[in-house]
Amino acid sequence: KREPAVGQHRLGHFILLCVRTTLNVKRWYLLNQALRRPENLVWPPLFGVLTLALGFGLACLLTCFGRRITGLDSPVQQRTFRYVAGTLNYGYIPLPLVALLFDQQTLGVLMVFMVGVELTFWTLGSVVLTGGLGREGRAKLFNPPSLAVALGVALNLTGLARHVPTFLRDALALMGAAAVPL
Repeated sequence: KREPAVGQHRLGHFILLCVRTTLNVKRWYLLNQALRRPENLVWPPLFGVLTLALGFGLACLLTCFGRRITGLDSPVQQRTFRYVAGTLNYGYIPLPLVALLFDQQTLGVLMVFMVGVELTFWTLGSVVLTGGLGREGRAKLFNPPSLAVALGVALNLTGLARHVPTFLRDALALMGAAAVPL
C-alpha cells in the first residue's frame, strides 16, 4: 500500500490552519468607522444567521419530503446534502466584488454579515452535518474562527482597535488577504 504524499494528520493540521486564518481579526474589523454603529453590528450578522439557517431548513425539507426527487436514502447522504445545499456561496464571490466596487466601510459591513454566516456555519452547520450535538459537538461551538471574530468585533466596538500595534495589524492584514482564494 502506497503512503500518501501528505500524511492524513498533516493534511488535517493544514486544513485547520486554513480555517483558523480565514476568520482572524482582519483589517476590515480594525479601525472601521461603519462598525462603530451598533446597527451594523446587529442586523448584518443576524441576516447572515437567518439566511444560512433558511438554507439548511430548505435543504432539510427537500430531503425529508423529496426523497424520490433527490434519491438520497441513507441518513449520511441526506445530512451531507443538507449541509452542502444549505451552505451559501457568501464570501468568495461577494468579497472581491465589494472590495472593488465599494469602500472599506461597506466591506466591513459585508465582513460582519459573514460573521453571522460563519458562526452559523460552524455551529448549526455542525449539527446538520453530524445529525446532532453530542459532547464533542458542544466543545466545537467555541472554535478559533468564532473566537477571533468575536475578539475583532469587540476591539472595534470598544475603540481598543486603535491600540493594536501596527506590526500586529499588518500581520493580521496579510493573513486576511491570504485567506481569500482569488
